[in-house]
Order: sequence, then structure tokens, then C-alpha cells
Amino acid sequence: MDKSDFDEYGVQRENTKLDNFLKRDSTEYMRLQGSEKTLFKERQNTEMYEMKSNGEYKRRDYDGTLVLTTRRLTFSLYSPRGRASILAMTPLMGSANYRYGLKEKDYIIFSYPTFLLLGKFINKAPDKFLGIQLADDIQWIIEDEKVKFIMPAMQEETIKNINDILSLELDQFIYKMMFGFKDTELYQKWDEFAETQDKEVLLNNLLKENNHFKFKRSSLLKKILQEGETTRKSKDEKENLKSPEKSIPKFESEKTFSYADELGKLIDLKEKGLLTDEEFSAAKAKLLNL
Repeated sequence: MDKSDFDEYGVQRENTKLDNFLKRDSTEYMRLQGSEKTLFKERQNTEMYEMKSNGEYKRRDYDGTLVLTTRRLTFSLYSPRGRASILAMTPLMGSANYRYGLKEKDYIIFSYPTFLLLGKFINKAPDKFLGIQLADDIQWIIEDEKVKFIMPAMQEETIKNINDILSLELDQFIYKMMFGFKDTELYQKWDEFAETQDKEVLLNNLLKENNHFKFKRSSLLKKILQEGETTRKSKDEKENLKSPEKSIPKFESEKTFSYADELGKLIDLKEKGLLTDEEFSAAKAKLLNL
């Protein structure tokens, strides 16, 4: 793919022809739309947490990539298709290059309009263990979505620049995004607002126009498990056709939870570089009883 298809942060621009060719929904992937500009991209093991009913945050799925643009904040993982291709083969260029060069964590599982982030600042994460700060972790809490992100590190200058943007009033923010960062297509009715200065109309219009940027997908791990269960059932059905007496399904409910836990552990080890491709494939095959 040509370098011009990406901006200076490594975020991919729209490529409708390619998405149509691959038969995928472009809105599911992090693609800059029109004049949309990237403000920052954090790809170093960002973690997403969701608040449970007991008020505690629980980590979701895997490490991902956090991207903030003039229009939205997104948290992305490898797509189910991308993850399958990564785990299924070792490319000639080497797995490290494949993961961070050719394959991007760009399948969006959380998206939130940037203008709704105003007043929600990035800050240092609280102490982790016995009052000791184990790392320079940064957190970003979005209370109304009951979500927070933990990033292992971020330059002080970057934190300040982002928080300065988040401290703006709504009209100042839109003006800065459109004329400072050149996202000229962000708000088509700016001239109308400039005449009326009606901030309530501005907010309502932004909510309508950016509603598609606000969503949260279900667990990607569940999708992988569902695909694994489907594959396993298909294999069992084929075996049962050959041997009718073996009609008892192998994928029992109590084994599902064990499978989910073990698969999750294997994937985490693989992503952290603690398992080679061969070791992961062997362990996964053993787990699936293939």
C-alpha cells in the first residue's frame, strides 16, 4: 500500500475501492474521512476497561490502538479476519514487521465523538500496588460511557496539547479543528453559526451529524469463541457422519468457559511475544483437540 494512503501518524485514509474489493464495511475500520485530521495515535499496548455494576473497572479483550482525530476517539484491535491471518501464518518479513507494519489494529470496537470529550482530561493513573507507582501510566476516563483507557506512557507535551484542546468551549473547539487543523468539512453550517452564535443549535447539529461516531462493539473474544465453536461443531458433524455412534457433541458448556480462558491466555502470551507462532499454533491445536 502506498505511503500516501497514510497520514504522518500512520493512520490510514479512506480507500473505498480497496474496502469494496475486500468486501468489508469501511465504517468498521479506522479510516480518516474527507478532511478529518489525526491529533494523536497511541499504539503501545493501550488497554480498555469497562465499569461493571459493582463500580469496578474490568479490562476488555486485548491491547489495542487509541486514535484521537478532529472528529472522534477510537480504540481498535485486529479484525477477526486480520487476527486469524496473523495467528495462522508467519510471513517472510518476520512476525514483528507483519504485526506492526503490514497489519494494523484498525478494527474499531469503541468510538466517541471528540467534541463530547471536552472537559474529560488525560491524567496520571493512580498508584497500582501498595501506594507505589509501578509505571508512568496515563489514564483517560469517559464517565458517561463507563469506560477508561490506560496507556503505558505519554510525553508531557502531548498530554498538555490534548488537554489544552479539551479545555476549549464548544465553539472554540470547532473553530480550532476547522481552521487550525484544517478539518474544513467538520461542520458544514459554520457560517450559519458565525452569524447566529447559537451554541444550542451548534450542539444539536453536531450530535445529529456525529451520531454514527458513537458506538461500542461487543467483545471480540466472544466472536473468536463463536467462530471456534462453529468450526469445532462442523468438524464434529463430519466425524459423526463417518461414525454415527459418536454422536455426543464434544463442545460442552462447561468446556466452553475453560476454552475461553485458555484461549485468552494464549493470545495474550502471543501478543506479548512470549510465544512464537509455532508454539502458539501447537498450543491452540492442542486446546481445540484438533
